[in-house]
Amino acid sequence: MIEQKEIISTKLELNVIDYFCTFEYLLNYVGVEFPHDSAPCFCPFHENTKTRAAKFYKEEHNEHIYCFAEAKQYKPHHLLTLGIVPFSPNHVFSAIWQRLSDDEKNIFSGDLMQHHVGKDFSKYYNDYKKCKIRYFDLLSILKDS
Repeated sequence: MIEQKEIISTKLELNVIDYFCTFEYLLNYVGVEFPHDSAPCFCPFHENTKTRAAKFYKEEHNEHIYCFAEAKQYKPHHLLTLGIVPFSPNHVFSAIWQRLSDDEKNIFSGDLMQHHVGKDFSKYYNDYKKCKIRYFDLLSILKDS
């Protein structure tokens, strides 16, 4: 497992990754077997080969692991942000985002709609929807307008 600082991503990116990616799917890329159903398991977030120090919880579009050794909850995006799976969160998010319909994108980015913006903002919002600018850049532009 790669030791590195956690990569910072936007809440939108992480929510989309957690919704569409499962632990099993992501861990398959690094050759780690993972249970299909909610069950005790070895924690993939630290070296742990003697005891099943975690519990996997699975609901539709909502998975998490609770590690008893660390007393910490992990979501699928942590495999990316902590470097366990060698893909950047932004790359995975972009691949998913490009395949979503406009209606699906609006559901995930609904928090942006709470702001009142003028015509000038539409170009930036379209760039955001096309993954040309990141979520926090969009919020910065909004804040500065």
